[in-house]
Amino acid sequence: MQVATGSYAGNNADNRAITGVGFQPDLVIIQSQDSQHPIVKTSAMAGDTALGSSTTLTANLIQSLDADGFTVGSDSRVNSGTYSFYWIAMRAAAGEMAVGNYTGDGADNRAITGVGFLPEFVMVLPATGTDSTSWRTSQHSGDASQYVNSAGAPFANFVQSLDADGFTVGSASPVNKSGGDIHWFAIKSITGYSKSGSYTGTGADDYSLSGFGFQPAWFFSQADAASRAYHKTSEMGTGAHRFGTAQSLTDNIIQAIESDGVQLGTATGGNVNTVVYRWFAIKAGSSPSGGSAVPVIMNQYRQRWN
Repeated sequence: MQVATGSYAGNNADNRAITGVGFQPDLVIIQSQDSQHPIVKTSAMAGDTALGSSTTLTANLIQSLDADGFTVGSDSRVNSGTYSFYWIAMRAAAGEMAVGNYTGDGADNRAITGVGFLPEFVMVLPATGTDSTSWRTSQHSGDASQYVNSAGAPFANFVQSLDADGFTVGSASPVNKSGGDIHWFAIKSITGYSKSGSYTGTGADDYSLSGFGFQPAWFFSQADAASRAYHKTSEMGTGAHRFGTAQSLTDNIIQAIESDGVQLGTATGGNVNTVVYRWFAIKAGSSPSGGSAVPVIMNQYRQRWN
């Protein structure tokens, strides 16, 4: 498995290649400095399509995943000449990370299998036109996961469990709408490279959340109450960005990436007293094993990419 982060200044040009990533990614997330939703593309999303605020596969955003990076279109959400853009790219590897999609059937307790490992972190991205992203880590208990657009406690009936060979979803529309094209990515816990955790806010400013065992390249978190999900790479400086809804880069939430964790501020989404937060973090570079490329898991069948 491989991970890289970076940034670029927008220039309004179509078919713009972002190079120097060092590998062909299976996942790219782009976040505008401006008040925009993140844009996500996996190698299971066909052709010139990616997911953005419309929650349908849309052209002219992340147009392709390339041998040394990715190509963006002229859409202002990925290439406005006014703003900077921050990205994270990941290359999947057997037993460590997988991406895929499935067609929703509306059934409860549906097992998504063939992932090849017990995930530590799963994100489900529906291309259904109305629904938003949900996610789960090993820190969530019972039939509970979180919905990035909801400022509240974890929900039942979304991502219900993390399993030995994948995960189980409920009948909720964002994870299993009948006939819906549902995309996902899953990442394993790898010592010194990727992990999840939780903490209870103390209300202190400049609070160091440590003990990760590595310096994260990407940190993703959400509170149990009164906050949507936030994410951060080191290129974002002192700011962090909402993952689920449009908001400009904001200070006093996830303030900094540190050598063994992150520094948190007192704003909602950061370190509010007594509020429980759950998070996932991953390091830049190659995983300890390096990992070999894996097929993309599409509609429960494996198809090889090159």
